[in-house]
Amino acid sequence: MPKLCLLCGLHAAALALVATTATAQLSPPAGPVSPTEKPLGEVEPRTAIDPADLPVVIKSAGSYYLTGGYTHRSSTGTTPAILVEASDVRIDLMGFTMVGRLADADGVAGPIVGLHAIQLAPDVERVRIRNGGMTGWSGSAVHSDGRNGSCVLEDLQIDEAGDLELFPSVMLGDDARVRDVTISGGPGAGLVADGGVFDRVVVHGCEGDGFVINDGAVLRGCHAEGNAAGIIVGGSGVLDSCGAHDNRGSGIVGGVGMTVSDCGASGNGGTGIRVLTGSTLTGCNAEGNSSDGISVGSGSTVIGCNARNNEVHGIVTGDDAQVRHCNADSNRIHGIVTGARCHITDNHASNSGRGSDQGRSGIGNWPTGIRALGTDCVIERNLTTRNRYGWVGEGGAGFTQIVINNKSIRDVRGCGAYTGAGSTTGAQLTQTGLIQTFSPYVNFCLKAGEPDP
Repeated sequence: MPKLCLLCGLHAAALALVATTATAQLSPPAGPVSPTEKPLGEVEPRTAIDPADLPVVIKSAGSYYLTGGYTHRSSTGTTPAILVEASDVRIDLMGFTMVGRLADADGVAGPIVGLHAIQLAPDVERVRIRNGGMTGWSGSAVHSDGRNGSCVLEDLQIDEAGDLELFPSVMLGDDARVRDVTISGGPGAGLVADGGVFDRVVVHGCEGDGFVINDGAVLRGCHAEGNAAGIIVGGSGVLDSCGAHDNRGSGIVGGVGMTVSDCGASGNGGTGIRVLTGSTLTGCNAEGNSSDGISVGSGSTVIGCNARNNEVHGIVTGDDAQVRHCNADSNRIHGIVTGARCHITDNHASNSGRGSDQGRSGIGNWPTGIRALGTDCVIERNLTTRNRYGWVGEGGAGFTQIVINNKSIRDVRGCGAYTGAGSTTGAQLTQTGLIQTFSPYVNFCLKAGEPDP
């Protein structure tokens, strides 16, 4: 019992000590309380730009911010509102809009060609412009001569800027970073850059092309609608989750070695998606375009793509290409068309021809689900339904094809395997009712010429 009392006493003493210490720590210091952190002006000194002082020339690195909206006056001519002559400059528009519709003393608008909102002097680098709007400029909203690297644009709304022949709405140099920017209604191209990374950029309603970007660019979540061409990217570009819709020319156009994934192109006046040699397309959709849905160069791979209701062919490849797990439906002529030495496997092609033979005669010209134009192709494990012909492997002099384990259902004129003398073609079974076979190579041709149920 004494030991228990002793322990209780020690415990009580410890609690009292903790309470005393905590009370002492919470006591405020004597005298007035003063801030212990530096003000924002010392952490990141910023220079205010009064709209009344524009146009201005920024000659020193640092952070600048606009204190109000700005409308350009005719008395200043073609001098840009802000000319940047130093590298490492940050400009925050603070949510305000810079208006380039020139006004004279009486407020009457008057056009002057080549008036830029923000212009970068040659060789200036690492300029960051953010958080605001620019509208009605007869030059570019942001203009670079192409020698300005590593510039950043973010959170901008740009309307009706540029010139049809001379200036895009935005013109940048190499290694640009553009994100969360919308460009609309430009009389010329929307965004022109030597390269960089572009996230969630939208260009719509421009008289020129939407995006024109040189080699090695990365575009993620970008969209082009209602422009001349939609998105044009040089070789080795990467497009992910981008869209091009209702442009007057082609939707997405890429150079050599492109990687295009989960992109869509619909209602364009040319080809939906067109890339050159050695490119890879995965998970893309092309619908209702005025030419081919998807067109890739030699040595390219098309996987898991859909092409529907296009006015020429669904999917077109050059030589040495692969087309796998794709769907081509209701295209005006052929569903899938390839060159030589191509591997065409596990695809579905249906409704090619869409009720019109386009004045063609002869097996080689009829609308076909899958058509190999060159020699040494493998056509394997495909399904064709309701086409004029299911599949056609060209059979010119010296041509050989491997055509195995395909299925044709309700194709008007059946399978139509048309191959050279040296080809390997699985047995073709054409009958109704129960079919039993143990051959892994047999081609099935079911209910050819029968009307849809």
